Amino acid sequence: MKKTTMLFLLLLCTSLLISAQSGPAPAPIIFIYDASGSMWGQIDGKTKMEIASEVLSNTVNELPDDKQVGLVAYGHREKGDCQDVEFLVEMENTDKAVV
Repeated sequence: MKKTTMLFLLLLCTSLLISAQSGPAPAPIIFIYDASGSMWGQIDGKTKMEIASEVLSNTVNELPDDKQVGLVAYGHREKGDCQDVEFLVEMENTDKAVV
């Protein structure tokens, strides 16, 4: 009986340690891309949309390969409609090239 209890406690402690080390799964990242008309404005000869695309690309490329990354865009289908929101890449995605 005592050996069984000790074995049970040892297994319990081991499973708790493994759980604590792995921790909760990291949350996915969802990027929100403003594709509305105002993004065609320029800063130093480049459109805001070009600048945002470069920043998004550089940021995504720095993420771990297995990171879940989603992309939401708004204002890209209907002129002047910032209610126009669409998931372009679902957040379960782990392929950085898709973003």
